[in-house]
Amino acid sequence: MDAHDQSMNEILERLCMEILNEIHKKNISYTLFADLCGISRKIMADIVNREKEDMKLSTIVKICENSDIKLEDIFSTNQTGNEIESKIKNTYLMINGTRYSIELKKSDKI
Repeated sequence: MDAHDQSMNEILERLCMEILNEIHKKNISYTLFADLCGISRKIMADIVNREKEDMKLSTIVKICENSDIKLEDIFSTNQTGNEIESKIKNTYLMINGTRYSIELKKSDKI
């Protein structure tokens, strides 16, 4: 498993846990939560069943905008700046199905 896969798995796991907490807190089904978030029930089922391996950032944003989940809870980390920088250097951004490498420059702040 490369750094990108590990980072994505960590993000998806945190997203799953936050969704399950929201569902429990609101006492609703994941299908209703999917409807409230404006995403397909299939995508929501894949997230909560941990069957999703990759996800568009726009989907994560949509879930957060339509729930009490905060983006910083999904992307938060207890890692040092150097550890984050190392992961970012090995991270990709998916845009319309195309994978782009993210390049970190010394001037970029983390």
